This record gives sequence, C-alpha cells and structure tokens, in this order.
Amino acid sequence: MKRDQVEAASALLARSPIFWGADPGSLKQYLLRSGASFQPFERGESICLPGTHNDSLGMLVAGSAQVSKGGASHHVLMSTLQEGDLFGAVTLYGTHDYFVTRITARACCTVLFLTKALVDEMILQNPRFARQYIAYLSDRIYFLNSKIDAFTGGSAESRLAAYLIANLVQDRDKTYVRMHTSMNQLTQSLDIARASLYRAFEQMEKAGAIRREGRMVSILNLQKLRECCEG
Repeated sequence: MKRDQVEAASALLARSPIFWGADPGSLKQYLLRSGASFQPFERGESICLPGTHNDSLGMLVAGSAQVSKGGASHHVLMSTLQEGDLFGAVTLYGTHDYFVTRITARACCTVLFLTKALVDEMILQNPRFARQYIAYLSDRIYFLNSKIDAFTGGSAESRLAAYLIANLVQDRDKTYVRMHTSMNQLTQSLDIARASLYRAFEQMEKAGAIRREGRMVSILNLQKLRECCEG
C-alpha cells in the first residue's frame, strides 16, 4: 500500500458524506489496517456486477466509472462516479447484500474497499458516522425515487434533467456535467428520440438552467434544473 495513495484516500474520505468532518490523520490509521485495500481497474473492466455479494464499502480514489442497470448489450446509464464518490453503502447492511447495478471503469481507476467489519468499527468508535450514514442513505432513497419518476413518466426535458442532476460535479465555484457518452447512447439510456433530446437541451439553455459546449454542460442555475426535472 503506497503512502501517497493512503494520504489521498484519507483526504477524500474526510470529505465524503459518511465520514465528513473527520480528521484525515485519524482516517489514515483505519486505512493502514487489514480491512482496507486498494484495487486498480483497467478501462472497461467491471468493478462490480449485479448479483455479486457485497461485503465492502467502495470509494473511487482515482479515475472515473459508470453505474448502469440492464444487460451487457442494452443498459441504462444511472450515474457517473468521480474521485471521492462512494458505492456499496446501500447494500452493505441490507438483507439482500448483493449489488443490483453494474459499475464499469470508464478509465484506468483505483478503488478503495473498506470491509464491513472495518466500517462497523469506524461507526462504533464515532457515532456521528452512523448519523451521517443514515442521512446518506435517506438522500439516496430520495434521489432514486425522483429518478424513477422522471425516467418512467417524465417528458424528454425531465428525463434529461434527471440525468444531469445524477452526474453533477461540483468543483469550487463551478457546477458542471462532463458527459462520457455519445448523444446516440444518451437517447437510448433515456429512451427518447434524438430530436427530443436536442430540443430538451435547447429549452434548458433558453430557461437559463444550463450552457452546453460539446460534452461539457455547465449548470448555471441548479434550482431551475431541478424544476425541469419535476416538470
């Protein structure tokens, strides 16, 4: 385990929803234990597959990955994971302790895995982590419900808005989405026509919610984007 890798991971954990506010030095001590491990993945390699047993909390330390549902030939893009994003938290303590989504490396990436036993220890030693874990799960339920509503019965604009909200990246004073998929792939994922997708982009730009430049979408007004999702 490399020292700089541990340093970077402890800093990312301290900014994560579950372990937010913790001293990176304290988190570093957990990462030096046997319950923490780093694993590299090549582009296109599966990080986890639907139906596989989950006994760890994962965090992307470097690179990016995509979360999707469906088979290998036809799948729906759910979200994109960036550095510091967590996965596996929902199923780690559930009765059905297996993954229900496919996570695939979009580029060479490194993932930190924390075993359930180690997460148990971290939570027991700091009850604040337990409260933040519950808050994180509550936010995920809200997000998934809103996404289901948008994808199953929403307009092209609401489906696109749900996709953008799911893939937001907040970097200091900038909020944006870097699309890692082609427009054709996006129309298939959102189950809308190509013309409808372009019209949805135009409507959001006219409303002042976004500005699109190729695959980079700058979020100008997050509240207006959320209103598009609810519309």
